[in-house]
Amino acid sequence: MLQSPHHTRSRASLSLLALVLTVTSGRGDIILPGQTLTVVLSERTGQVQNIADAKATRFIVGGEDRYDLDGKLATESEDIVTRKQAGKDTVAFECVNMKLGLNVRKEFRLRDGVLTKQVTYTRDGSDKLLLRVSSETKVEPPLYQEGYYYIATDDGYKVSALPFLAGSSVKEAIPWTVSTGSFVYYIPKLDRTLAHYRYRVNGHFFYGDADRALESKLVPGGAVTAMGQGFISKTDSLTLEGRYVLIDGDARDYHKHLLNQPPYTDYRNHKMPEWFNNSRMFLSDIGATGKT
Repeated sequence: MLQSPHHTRSRASLSLLALVLTVTSGRGDIILPGQTLTVVLSERTGQVQNIADAKATRFIVGGEDRYDLDGKLATESEDIVTRKQAGKDTVAFECVNMKLGLNVRKEFRLRDGVLTKQVTYTRDGSDKLLLRVSSETKVEPPLYQEGYYYIATDDGYKVSALPFLAGSSVKEAIPWTVSTGSFVYYIPKLDRTLAHYRYRVNGHFFYGDADRALESKLVPGGAVTAMGQGFISKTDSLTLEGRYVLIDGDARDYHKHLLNQPPYTDYRNHKMPEWFNNSRMFLSDIGATGKT
C-alpha cells in the first residue's frame, strides 16, 4: 500500500532498496542495460526516457502514458515515485498521481531484447471509476524522418495489402482506432523495426482493435497507442502490460516476433486430441469454398 510522500521521505532510508548488479542510477535516471537494448527510466516519474541499441543509437526518445479517469485527464509525467526497487534486469516503482488520486505500480523487465512494462492502477476512493490509458511514444527525430508507419494486425495479412505511411508526411494528429494496440515503425535505411504494443490486459492476452473511446492516433514524431481501460477503486485494479522491441528486418519480421511468443506458441505446441483428425469442416458460404 502506498504511503504519503511526506511519510515516505521520512523513512526513505528504510523503504528504498538499493539498486543492485547491472542496474545503475544517477542524475535522476535509472539505466537498465541489456545485450541488445539499453533503457533509461526516470527516477522521478518512473517512465521511459529513451531506448537505445547495443551501439548506443537511440531509437525511442520518450514514452509517456496518458490517463483519462472519467473525463479528468493527467499524464505519466505527473506521477511521483514514492518507492523503487531493482534487480539484475528489473526495476519496480510505486507511484502516486496526485491530480487523479491514482496509485500506480510499474514494473519494467528487460529480457531477451524485449522491454516489458506492467502497470497496475488503483485509486484512493471506494467508488469505481473508469480509467482509460493510452501511451505516447516518440522516435529519435532523424530516424523518424526516414521511417514509415506500419498499421499492423496480429495475423500479418496487411504486410503487403496496406501501404506504409511516411512519417515525414504526418503534419498533424491522425486518429487511428483500428490499431490493435500497437505502434510499429520501419526504418528502411537501417532495415530495422521498432514497436510498442499492448500485450496483456488484466493478465489476458489481448490483440483486439482499440475501442473508439480510447485515444489512438498517429502524431508528428511518433504515435499514441491505446493500451486499455477498466473500472478501478481502492480494491479494484486495472493491470496493463505493454512491450517495447527493436527488430532486425521489416513488418514481416515483426509478425514473426509476435508468432514466436505466447499465446501463439501455446497454440502451436499444443497436442491435438485424437478426435480432431476425424473431424470435418462444413462451409455454407459458396464464396469461401471457391465453387460457383
